[in-house]
Amino acid sequence: MVHPDVICKPIVFTDAKCVDVKKVDVGNQFTNGQEFEVHDHMLQWISTKASKLGLGVVIRSLHYHDMCDKLADHPIAYCIMAEENEIVFDMTLNMVQLKYILVTFKRKRPGNILNIKQVYNTHVLNNKVLRGDKTEMPQVLKLMDDQNYVSRYRVCKDGEIVRDIFWTHHDFIKLFNIFPTVLIISSTYKTKKYKLTLLEIVGVTFTEKIYSVVFTFLVS
Repeated sequence: MVHPDVICKPIVFTDAKCVDVKKVDVGNQFTNGQEFEVHDHMLQWISTKASKLGLGVVIRSLHYHDMCDKLADHPIAYCIMAEENEIVFDMTLNMVQLKYILVTFKRKRPGNILNIKQVYNTHVLNNKVLRGDKTEMPQVLKLMDDQNYVSRYRVCKDGEIVRDIFWTHHDFIKLFNIFPTVLIISSTYKTKKYKLTLLEIVGVTFTEKIYSVVFTFLVS
């Protein structure tokens, strides 16, 4: 059962000027007679009720202090639920782009207030869980091997830190052997976490379609 103390008290922003502010009591909307055996089920029920009212649920430890300035003026602050996290996890495993995952949420429930940043953050956390104790580079090499990529890399003098990494796919190689006439080379300088230059080579087919040939991260 949801205890009455769980429901926020009516909030009035006293710093608003020239605005007719009215107190809104939605306590009755969150009154129920059921008991929740799982904490996440209670949060899901509260989130659903709040969404129907155009409200958001914020889980915070600010006690009886005012909400921080960054949240006070924001129309809604939202916490992703366990059910939504599972959907993001499953869809990313099926290679669905994050922007399309968000579109799916919005289509199934138009009142959903999830945003792309929250989807991205959830995706990052899920990747960390999948990676386990592995550091990022061994995980990258493992994924390349799992997906049948061809990769080569060089390490620094210490024999541990990767300085250059090259990868391509057998399908890319087949396309290159068929359409080797035009190649486009593009380099993006130090925009990644490890300050490595991303070098990409793409080819062009006879029908002017672009295909990938190879990717490399280079120290210089």
